[in-house]
Amino acid sequence: MFKQIISVSLACVAVLLQPAARAADACTDLHPGRNPIATMSGGQKQDIDLVMPASFDPAKSVPLVIGLHPSGGTGATFDQDTGLSAAASAKGFATMFPDGGVKLPDGDGRYWNIPGVPLIGGGAVPKNARDDVRFIADAIDHLVKHSCVDARRVYVTGFSGGARMSSMVGCRLADRVAAVAPVAGLRAGRAAGPTFTSPDASDCVPSRPLTVLAIHGTDDPTNPFPGGGDSRWGYSVERAAARWASLDHCGAAPTPEKVSERVTRVRYGMCGASSEVVLYRIDAPRDQGGGHVWPGGQRDLATRTASVPAVNANGSSSPPPTLDATSLILEFFARH
Repeated sequence: MFKQIISVSLACVAVLLQPAARAADACTDLHPGRNPIATMSGGQKQDIDLVMPASFDPAKSVPLVIGLHPSGGTGATFDQDTGLSAAASAKGFATMFPDGGVKLPDGDGRYWNIPGVPLIGGGAVPKNARDDVRFIADAIDHLVKHSCVDARRVYVTGFSGGARMSSMVGCRLADRVAAVAPVAGLRAGRAAGPTFTSPDASDCVPSRPLTVLAIHGTDDPTNPFPGGGDSRWGYSVERAAARWASLDHCGAAPTPEKVSERVTRVRYGMCGASSEVVLYRIDAPRDQGGGHVWPGGQRDLATRTASVPAVNANGSSSPPPTLDATSLILEFFARH
């Protein structure tokens, strides 16, 4: 009898160890730095670059940060402007910077195919455009299965159009991501007509409470903080944060706290499943960091956003930093 118990116990241990062994075997071809990865989505081959941290060990799973570029940008330029992959690598995160599925008619810039949302200027998404929500889901599944990515620690951030896309990822793929951090583009589903001043409740129904960090300037001319009144942008950032707090079953009223002269942190507490909703509101004019920016970035990302000129009234190439969005987001992700 004793031998049988030992035999069964060893068999159970072997079963528990199998996933780790398979993960290590799948990762032996990876190395710190850039790793070209090919995956399938919608019957089409998709090429992505997975950047492994300097501390990468094939025997251990790694957390993943997915960075989504603004409308008119690319994954590569987004990384250059935010310094995200270098900062993430230093903290032990892998990173991925895919390109949106809608190519600009001229140039190399891309748009994200956000379900039910028109492109900048009101243009319709081409009918043959890649399903970007499905693409991101397929990419996550592939990297978890083949590239040592920890399924419990997948995070998504983005700027402007990439922030709207990362919000949609939170709505549709809460079973695959631990937290999202939209910068200058928090949404909670598309805007409901005819006034577009409220989120469409049926368009964002996450499968579980999801942690959300948002950063947004009150003088943003592209995605206005009080709302835009159209189908592309619509309701206010505060309505978006409040909707996420409702979806996360947060029981406490929002608590504002001044964290610097120009930054207010609004936190929703007592949320379900240990989630939280936090909004960093930059209370400043455009030339002081309250415009359409990734705070603390190497340059003003708005200059890479389609149809958006420089946002600084004084003509400078970079506003005075109000906070370091890259560091803040990575620290936030590390806690979840």
